[in-house]
Amino acid sequence: MDTLCCGFAARDITPDPGQVYQDGYGFRLHAAEGIADRLYVKVCAFVQGDFRYLIAQFDVCGFGGTLAGTLREHIAALTGVPYAHTAVCATHTHAGPACGVLSDMPINGLYWARVGETAGLAAKDALASAVPGRFRAGFGGELTHSHNRRGRPAHDPRIRAAGFYDASDTLRGILANAACHAVIRTDYRISADFPGVLTRAFNVPALYLQGACGDINPYTPELPDDAPFDKRIELVGGELVRGVKEALACGNPCADGSAHADFREVTVPMRAYPDMCILTEKLAELERGYYAMPGTPDGDVCKRIALRELLWHRHALTQVCAGRAENALTVPLSVLTVGGIAFAFLPFEVLTKTGAAVNALLHHVPDACRYVVECANGTYGYLATAETLAEGDYESASAPHWYGLPECSEKSEDAVLDGFQALLSQIFET
Repeated sequence: MDTLCCGFAARDITPDPGQVYQDGYGFRLHAAEGIADRLYVKVCAFVQGDFRYLIAQFDVCGFGGTLAGTLREHIAALTGVPYAHTAVCATHTHAGPACGVLSDMPINGLYWARVGETAGLAAKDALASAVPGRFRAGFGGELTHSHNRRGRPAHDPRIRAAGFYDASDTLRGILANAACHAVIRTDYRISADFPGVLTRAFNVPALYLQGACGDINPYTPELPDDAPFDKRIELVGGELVRGVKEALACGNPCADGSAHADFREVTVPMRAYPDMCILTEKLAELERGYYAMPGTPDGDVCKRIALRELLWHRHALTQVCAGRAENALTVPLSVLTVGGIAFAFLPFEVLTKTGAAVNALLHHVPDACRYVVECANGTYGYLATAETLAEGDYESASAPHWYGLPECSEKSEDAVLDGFQALLSQIFET
């Protein structure tokens, strides 16, 4: 069996704030105004014999539309690593540049072209720095400053970390994983939010691979409601850093083994649009309300929210009139097992319950070595569960309209879990 080699690299991707809008919050109405902290793309390169795989982590909210594919194409062109052997992952900060998560937010295409090239160069750096070594992985306590924002019992606050150590036992890079929305900073300043604290805490690249945090938010009850954003970020991020350090200190060497990766597109059934009569009536109601509202959608939050609903229902009616009421998404699923660690890359915002189900599918490796990563290779809205559909929460009802996507159906989650089961069965039966 060939020796595993790994390399790590990081490059700055902070935009000019005046040239970008921000993603993640619908109440922001104009371009960013400043920089609170720098944004980075960080890359881990795996090399084992002829096998090469790249994980690129971006300090952004996600990847809407074709953006994930475009970034992977830049990386492939500059490195020669096959498109299917690159995972692009977002930390899901809600203070990064517009990336298509909110479908009506202006995207700076020239900025993203630069980011794609920068990511490719970082990937080249990581490949060039790859050296033999081994991962040590473990749990580092819990991210106690987080909670299930819907009041559900489902919550996995555990902090995972794996450090890659070379032959001289020198730490070369870190992979960290926890599950908590990066939603602390809500103003007009660019920021990596609390995952950015991890960036500043180590002198080697530390990739933060966001876990299944669709219903998990930061929780800082000991701070007053008007506490500065930076204080909240340091509190949550500081706990993350301590957990990662603890995991590295007590982590166990990961098992050796051959690297395997698989990537495939699966069809996810979504909820059909309402029939024409219902849509026509609803659209008339929305139009009356919207045109009666004062102000403009670029100056009034309420009018912008009303516009979002109006546009979604207009699109739905157009689809129904064209005989396309049924809906399905074609999404990429990707798995990687390398260096004793297993990764499941999901192109959704993933709720804790779904994350636990995916984690269980990775039972072939120790729990500390299982990485369930959301907002990877695309961000197709929330992957709602049957429970959230029945409750009609934001994740299943209004969020898809902000994403410009159809709503999940009762079959959506099962289709994704079945897809991963098929991928993993193929890998572990090989």
